[in-house]
Amino acid sequence: MAGLGRSFRWAARGFWSCLWRERNLRIHLCAAAAALWLGAVLGVSRGEWAVLFLCCGMVVTAELLNSALEAAADLAAPGYHPLAGLAKDMAAAGVLCAAVFAAAAGAAVLWRPRELLALGRRLLGSPGELLLLGGLLLGGLAFVFLPGGKAAPPAGEGCEKEEP
Repeated sequence: MAGLGRSFRWAARGFWSCLWRERNLRIHLCAAAAALWLGAVLGVSRGEWAVLFLCCGMVVTAELLNSALEAAADLAAPGYHPLAGLAKDMAAAGVLCAAVFAAAAGAAVLWRPRELLALGRRLLGSPGELLLLGGLLLGGLAFVFLPGGKAAPPAGEGCEKEEP
């Protein structure tokens, strides 16, 4: 059971490391938060929630895998190597593909002109809500543009071989 706990800790460490290092992950998380907020405000159905969660998860997972592949390619080919560059480009294309299809699915679920217009009117008529939304947007921008680091993780943490 202790091995399972370590596995979850290492996965969390990988997530936080990627969150700190990769601005694109922060962008995807902000987009996911916006889509989920809009879904809550518009009152989407259970099936629509499933679509939104699956799409958000698909894009975040693709970004995490892309970042892992980039790190492995940098380790394998510290200098420029055309195959490492190609692998990185292909992984980035996978994230782009996931994001485009997720945006299309999100638009299919969330594009409700009457409800969106009503939401806009409600926000414009409520300075407090509009101010709160503006604060959340500024907070999201600050989160996206946090200075990240490319420092290596501490040696010997997270990848130890488990004892049988």
